[in-house]
Formats: sequence, structure tokens, C-alpha cells
Amino acid sequence: MQRTSRPIRRWPGRCGRLSRRWFSLRGPRSRHDGFSVSPLRPGMSRAVAISHGCLNRVRMDNTTIFVQSARDFCQWAEGDLQPGEAQVPIARRHLARLYAQALDLPQRDCDWGDEAAQVSHAAWQAMFARFGALPLNYYSQSANALDVVCSEMMIGDLADDLADIWRDLKHGLNLLDGGNPDAAVFQWREKFIIHWGSHAASALHVLQCWQQDSPGPDAAKSHSHA
Repeated sequence: MQRTSRPIRRWPGRCGRLSRRWFSLRGPRSRHDGFSVSPLRPGMSRAVAISHGCLNRVRMDNTTIFVQSARDFCQWAEGDLQPGEAQVPIARRHLARLYAQALDLPQRDCDWGDEAAQVSHAAWQAMFARFGALPLNYYSQSANALDVVCSEMMIGDLADDLADIWRDLKHGLNLLDGGNPDAAVFQWREKFIIHWGSHAASALHVLQCWQQDSPGPDAAKSHSHA
């Protein structure tokens, strides 16, 4: 069957304007001006196909950005983690980026992936010990933050928070590097909702509190503007 071709006129969509080009209305996915164009299905207009392709690219970019942040965090955690206050702002930046970017991870419908990609408890213990080099560890938190009159307090541990975050991120990277990217994104997103996201939020809060009470230059600058 002979393919039919039609021109794309300028279309003011959410992904910008596409210049006038020719493309086939049937056939495999193609790219125009850097955007991915989904193949047309019955009843799908060219505008919808372009929109779907742009959305796919946005999702891919969000995942790519998160993967780099996860690698950066793991590289920092596994590197030469020197004791001292200089590590606190580094930890805060890593956690803030990861938390914000995890909110934009796309949903994936798949299983949890190969169990061989999971991080061993021995590796977690080694990382937990390494994070003990930070200038603060234990902190207090409410047993139920949504209960305003809750009087039950719990003891949190920053080293435990960071080690758990590292384990969940490392697990996803192992899946990704093992050729299972969908399982990696699924694991990162689901574990963010039920596990490491809470650890990241708690760690950010206690690091913020420590920074405010610290006599360092950042704290002095904050008090001067209060």
C-alpha cells in the first residue's frame, strides 16, 4: 500500500512550534525538531500523535535527570566521606535534588525486578557506619506527625536515613545497569512513596535544624537577615 504524506503546519503546542515538514502518516515512530512523534493509530490526529511524543520525551528527560542524581548521591556516599561539618550542605543538596526529582518519576507497571540486584545487609551496614562520620546522628521526631496532640516521641538516626536511601537508590541502579530500566524506575518510585521518601524528608528536616543552630557562616548570614 502506498504511503500518504501530508505537510505539518505550524502547531502552537505545549512543546513549542514545529516547523513545516513532511512526514509519513503511517510507519514507525519518527522524530521532528528533536521531538518524538508517535505512530498514528485509527482516530488519532497528528496533533495528538505529536503531543504523545512530546510527553514521552519529557518523561524520559525526568528519568535521565533522576538517574544522574542517584549516581551522584551513591558516588558521594561510597567515596571518601570525610568527617566534619563540610559534608552537611553536600548531603542537603543531594537530598533536596533527589526528593524534588522523584516527584516527577513516571509510573511503570511491572514487577520489582531481579532479586539479585538487591543490596546485601552487609553492604548496608558498611554504609551505615560510614555515615556515622557526619557531625550529627540522633534526633527526635513525633511518632505521628499528623496528630497535633501526639505526645509520643521517637528517636531518629541520620545515618540510618542516609543508608536506607542509598540502599534503595543503589538497588534501582543495579536494575538499570543490568538491563531492566522499567523495573528500576518502578522500584525508585514505589520505594519513594513507601520508604525512602520519608527518610529523605526526615533527614532534610534535621539537617535544616542543625544548619540553623550551627555557628557557621550560613547560619550567621541567615540570622543577620532575620
